[in-house]
Order: sequence, then structure tokens, then C-alpha cells
Amino acid sequence: MRLTKTTNAAHLARLDRPMPAFSQPVKVQGGTRSSAENMLLVQSGGRFKLFTDGCDLVKIVRGSGHFKWARGETAFCEGEVFLLEQVGEYELNGACDALIIRE
Repeated sequence: MRLTKTTNAAHLARLDRPMPAFSQPVKVQGGTRSSAENMLLVQSGGRFKLFTDGCDLVKIVRGSGHFKWARGETAFCEGEVFLLEQVGEYELNGACDALIIRE
């Protein structure tokens, strides 16, 4: 169970590849969610709940706020990338757009 900010070149390369076509946005939890392959594009209006038993690689595309998870809170801002490993339920708190790659 770990949530860490990452600058690992391999992680960043996975986010810099050409993006597939995402599905039409679906309204969820006061924001929207689109998907493509193993990716999600989340546009949060303030609070968006997610869950992972595996690994989520999260890039904050726009905005700032904090992750809330079982072990506390971790601040984020635009351009940062985080690796979330087996954290279970977590929240994106703050008006933001996040690109998530799931494994």
C-alpha cells in the first residue's frame, strides 16, 4: 500500500505516448469520466472517488488539490505524476483533470 510522487523515466514515457480515442464523457460524482483501453480521463469538480487493488499511474493534467486515502492526504498540482500501489479506495479532492493508467 503506497502512494508516491514519481519522476521515473519509464513511468513518464507511458504517459507521453500518443493517446487513444477516449469514449464520450459520462457524468459521475459531480465530474466526468472517459475511458480508452486501460486509461481513464477524470474531470473532477471537487471530489472524485476511485478504487484500485493494482497500480494506478496518475498524471494531474490540470488543477490542484490532494489525494485522500487510508494513510492520509497527499497534495498534488498540475503536471505531477503519482504511482498508487494497492491503495484501495482513494479520492481526488480539488478541481482537476487527471489521466489514469491502470494495471
